[in-house]
Amino acid sequence: MAVGGIHGNEPAGAFALARVIEQLESGPSLMRGDVLALAGNLAALAAGKRFIDEDLNRRFARRPIDEGVAEDAQRQELLSALDDAFAKARGPVILLDLHTTSGEGAPFGVFADTMVSRNFARRFPVPLVLGLEEQLVGTLVDFVGLEGYVAVGFEGGQHDDPNSVDNLETIVWMALAELGLVTRPADADRRSLEQVVAGAPRLLEVTYRHEVADEDDFSMLPGFRSFQLVEREQVVAEDVRGSVRAPKDGFLLMPLYQKQGNDGFFLVQKVWVFWLWLSAALRYARAGRIVHWLPGVDRVDGDQHRVLVRRHVARWYSLQFLHLLGFRRLEESGDALLMQRRAHDLP
Repeated sequence: MAVGGIHGNEPAGAFALARVIEQLESGPSLMRGDVLALAGNLAALAAGKRFIDEDLNRRFARRPIDEGVAEDAQRQELLSALDDAFAKARGPVILLDLHTTSGEGAPFGVFADTMVSRNFARRFPVPLVLGLEEQLVGTLVDFVGLEGYVAVGFEGGQHDDPNSVDNLETIVWMALAELGLVTRPADADRRSLEQVVAGAPRLLEVTYRHEVADEDDFSMLPGFRSFQLVEREQVVAEDVRGSVRAPKDGFLLMPLYQKQGNDGFFLVQKVWVFWLWLSAALRYARAGRIVHWLPGVDRVDGDQHRVLVRRHVARWYSLQFLHLLGFRRLEESGDALLMQRRAHDLP
């Protein structure tokens, strides 16, 4: 399954899917499996806006429709289509969520932090960003991951760049080839993506999110792009309070160059592949069963996938260990931090 246009000012994903479906219908049929292509926020796509009332990609949850929010009707239509596909599936289900960014930069991927999603995401030769799901609540990728399916999101490039459509189409074809659904080999698509992302780090983790509100009058300084290095205290934007400075060294991710949206920019840092290997080893060993042995970490009664962390007691390594096991921040209140891992982690 692939979804494009959840944000209405990001039509490249929908265009890419239309190309793929047209070729599948006019050329050789699928060798096996099914392909479901969905356009996301139809009203926002028609208007050319990120959203009408609320960001659709922050509202994915099983809850009643709010009739005062246009996106909730779109959400219910998408969830109905997905549920129908889940029910009819004869084998594994894979979701691709296709996006673009307001600033320039190489394509990259994000995923629900489960081993099944991570293993699939690592097949693609693009930068992969860890920890974004901890910063953004209610995304489609996170929702489908919680349902127990493979879910990977891809940013194809800048909104208005024609190459973004090409990049996302290449990603979809590569996914179909990797899954054995089409005879088209993945090698050419892999080489194409490698050329597009040449020079960009391959594995990164979010270390900072700069949240903005309408009243901030946030304005990113011109010329920044994703995966550009910035230094601590470097001025990167302006708002009503004056200069906005990077709080630390890092790679800039998704600088905001559009009116709608509350993510001014992110900072990410490189991650050694060793930590992915260690994380996988710990998860396959089911080390999550002993996290309550860590200082300041307690199980939540009746839920093996949630822990309560008392930060005045927990050491730095305790939080890092929890991250390696797939636990992510869910709620925080004062000194207490509620963390949760997905029930569907291992293959």
